[in-house]
Amino acid sequence: MIDYIKGAVAELTPAYVVVDNQGMGYMVNISLTTYNQLHNAEKGGEVKVYIYEAIREDAHVLYGFAETAAGRRTAKAASRAAESAACAGPKALAGTVAA
Repeated sequence: MIDYIKGAVAELTPAYVVVDNQGMGYMVNISLTTYNQLHNAEKGGEVKVYIYEAIREDAHVLYGFAETAAGRRTAKAASRAAESAACAGPKALAGTVAA
């Protein structure tokens, strides 16, 4: 299981970020809140993105959450708890948790 990825921003869009960690690019789906937090890091700047890894039969998908002032795992923990309670996937919850 991946806890976080730390590296340079190779690409940043409102939907995802590509984090270059020692020559390997990780495409991580993000919310608009996380995008705004990461947008301050210039291209090539180092970021740390906490990861929720969804492993399914047909895909391995990474969902990322930036560190918040309230605590490093706040968004990630809230997403995990909401997913368990609502039986919803992380993509559906990304907007809810980010707000």
